[in-house]
Amino acid sequence: GYYCYRIPALILTTQGTLIAFCEARQHSCHDWGHSAILARRCENPIQHFDHWQKPFIIKESDLMVAPRNEIESFTALKLAERYGWKHGLIPVVTNNPVPIVDTFTGEIHLVYCEDYHHAFYTRSVDNGLTWSESVDITNVLEQLRPQYDWTVIASGPGQGLQLQHGEHKGRLIVPYWMASNPADITAHQPSQVATIYSDDHGSTWQAGEFVPFTVKDPNESKLVQRKDGTVMMISRSNQPLDKDQPVFHKAVSVSPDGISSWSEYRFDKTLPEPRCMGSLARLGDQLLYSSPNPTALSGEFHERRNLTLWQSADEGRTWTHPLPIDRIDSAYSDLAVDEENGFVYALYEGNYVEGEYGLAGGMNVVKINSNWLAASAAG
Repeated sequence: GYYCYRIPALILTTQGTLIAFCEARQHSCHDWGHSAILARRCENPIQHFDHWQKPFIIKESDLMVAPRNEIESFTALKLAERYGWKHGLIPVVTNNPVPIVDTFTGEIHLVYCEDYHHAFYTRSVDNGLTWSESVDITNVLEQLRPQYDWTVIASGPGQGLQLQHGEHKGRLIVPYWMASNPADITAHQPSQVATIYSDDHGSTWQAGEFVPFTVKDPNESKLVQRKDGTVMMISRSNQPLDKDQPVFHKAVSVSPDGISSWSEYRFDKTLPEPRCMGSLARLGDQLLYSSPNPTALSGEFHERRNLTLWQSADEGRTWTHPLPIDRIDSAYSDLAVDEENGFVYALYEGNYVEGEYGLAGGMNVVKINSNWLAASAAG
């Protein structure tokens, strides 16, 4: 009953269940088209990785709004004719699920957006089977408006972060990107990145600080805690290093606590940027990063192809041993790690919709043995 599936997020719960989240877009792959947050569970991925329960809706807005640009107006007209919507209103998108597993309480926290203009929080206390009534936390993002008068907000996407050690152990952190464009309030540029956080296991949320405004239009970001307690952010970038050679690279910033004193972005030349979201995770002493890598195939710099997994043995200062996960069309991804049993899971966009370049018709999931990763890194 859905046209396409996009924006993956993947977690491994404290009970060993894999839960895959995505946006299920009902009538089109358009970012502003109506969608629900859909999930599937795999309760025993070690022995029954091929057994996933039926999809279920976690959240779906029933809000209807007026179109805000010509594309939306045209889409609304056509869909209204097809589905009998009245008064030229269109149903809004429920978007950008960011789950966080609370390793201290066993709960699952979920932050998401509606209409790219409202932020919500919900939680599950039964291993993702049911979810609490959502709480509107848009006021947290409003705290940032004096510094950046946003017209669009979007969480994550992908799994958020809980600090596992240090002074702020237990802190929940969600990266947000915000666009400010009064001339087109649906545009995703120009943009900047900040974080929000909770120090009481999701009961209340506060705004962190922006990463310094030093690069052009950073947006979708992922976080990881380093061994020294600092938090590293890797962001999607829209700024080439050389105007004569339009190759983009991921932008990296570091904070002492995940919410403040972010360093100025630096570009990591070992992580090519096809202007696509990527995922970041820890596996023991290694950090892992997944993203399309079209340059390895001598393709166009901005093609979303050849999903690749990089490894870092020095807390993200350098990245080596790029290993292909899927050499064909592949885009957004998210990683979940089972360190105890030695597996890494990747959920990613694939199965492209014919005639709609760059848009995903489904999700793929793979299971990677960490021993194989270690052997590959050792050469």
